[in-house]
Amino acid sequence: MRKEIIFAVIFGIAFGTVVALGFLRANKAIKESAAGISTNNNSASNETQKLTQTSGLTLIKPQDNEVVIDNPVVFSGLTRSGSYIVATNGENDEFIKTDNGSFELEFELEPAKNIIKINSLSDSGENQETSVAIVYSSEFSKQVDTGGDENSVDERLENAKKAYTFFGGTITDISNGSIQMKSDGQEIKYLAIDEGKTTFSKLTTKSQNIKYSDLAIGDYILALGYLDDKNVLVTLRILVTSVENPESVKVILGTVDDIGKSSISLRSSDDKIYQLTTSKSSKFTDGDINDPKKAIFSDIEIGSTVILTYGVTDENLIIRMLHIISYPEADTVNAN
Repeated sequence: MRKEIIFAVIFGIAFGTVVALGFLRANKAIKESAAGISTNNNSASNETQKLTQTSGLTLIKPQDNEVVIDNPVVFSGLTRSGSYIVATNGENDEFIKTDNGSFELEFELEPAKNIIKINSLSDSGENQETSVAIVYSSEFSKQVDTGGDENSVDERLENAKKAYTFFGGTITDISNGSIQMKSDGQEIKYLAIDEGKTTFSKLTTKSQNIKYSDLAIGDYILALGYLDDKNVLVTLRILVTSVENPESVKVILGTVDDIGKSSISLRSSDDKIYQLTTSKSSKFTDGDINDPKKAIFSDIEIGSTVILTYGVTDENLIIRMLHIISYPEADTVNAN
């Protein structure tokens, strides 16, 4: 009798341990999947993570057409060792340098849609470029249910694994429970709407909550949600906004040939000469490019090696951001 009791106790402890470990693993999977809202952009049926890549530059995350709920977002990827990484969305520019070929770059997003261009430049000026479109919505996290005592573990896991994406385009038809739209790529897309769950907002100078009935044919929208097995977007949030036309931003690495009152002449690695002008919004830094210090235009010297972004206004090349990599009298490169 005593042996049977001992055996029962041992069996009970072992069974309880297995159950506890199962719940721990399930909760860990839920947390990891929930954190992946801003890193998983594949269709629900595709378990393989897509990479945005060009020759010499691979962007691992975030992925194209992703919805992110955190700001700033961290871009990570692979490129050639010793390359300079430049990220820009037409509003903000960020520079870093990678020593071993892998990189992580923190970037401040604008509300709603962002088209971010990533450049990788070698010391010789060879330039690789890629871009991604992502939507930043802090309110979207409220639409994503990954917890709650009322949900079973299986339901919570299923919700956390959904691939959240977006469509941008113009509404062409509205009916009960659905919207037809023409996407930015001129494709017809279908949206499933649940007025009890889908939220609506109009973005002007500030965000304004609206109703489904406020939507109109011709509105430009960003529809956020996940794709079902028929490629219909189960829409959790709709943003009524305007078409994004970010400033076209270029990147150059080169040596300063001449300096004017508010302009510089820059010789690129392929021996082209660029005449660039400053503006009130131009920014300057020097020192370690991964931990830069604020500089001013007058810190630039003839012979300095610089990396910069610029836009074009009335055919003038306007400096947006410039980092002084090294000065002519320096024996070492500050960016290392």
